Amino acid sequence: PALSFSAGTDSTAAAMVMPKNTILGYHRRTVESLLDHRNAQTLLTRLENEGRKTIDIASNHELIRTYHFKQIGFSTDFACATHLILLSDLYDIGAIAFGMPLDNTYLWKGRKYRDFKRIDYFQYWSKRFKSVGIDLVLPIAGISEAGCMKICHSNEIGQHLNSCMRGNGETGCGKSTQSPCR
Repeated sequence: PALSFSAGTDSTAAAMVMPKNTILGYHRRTVESLLDHRNAQTLLTRLENEGRKTIDIASNHELIRTYHFKQIGFSTDFACATHLILLSDLYDIGAIAFGMPLDNTYLWKGRKYRDFKRIDYFQYWSKRFKSVGIDLVLPIAGISEAGCMKICHSNEIGQHLNSCMRGNGETGCGKSTQSPCR
């Protein structure tokens, strides 16, 4: 299995509940922006030191949308795993997971229950992934954002988590040296 790993709280919680042989695939976005990858790099290095397999792929595929007169960004929710899809044969990836919590799955707009496995969106994307030999996995689909934070707290790796995408590698968005999972 592989995990589309953003180094944020939800994907870190997903990594913690996934098997240890899960490939953690980080997408290093190269589009010029305020994003800073140093906090993510700190966590990736720590995970590698613990024996986790990580791959770090630089890409600007978010620019593809601009060719169609749209804003820079991912074309779909699952475009953040483009690198894993393209490398699936090389790494023998049979399943790709996403850190998509309860608030974005079984709770419609974060407040009303829906049977996520049966909605058209999930059915459509599951079939698309399956058509190329990859299972779509949502390991934290039944866990809330607060539950994901609790998973982070329960593991030593949580003290190295700082999901601020604009932090400087030491602080959360320049505000503190405390990790949000401490």
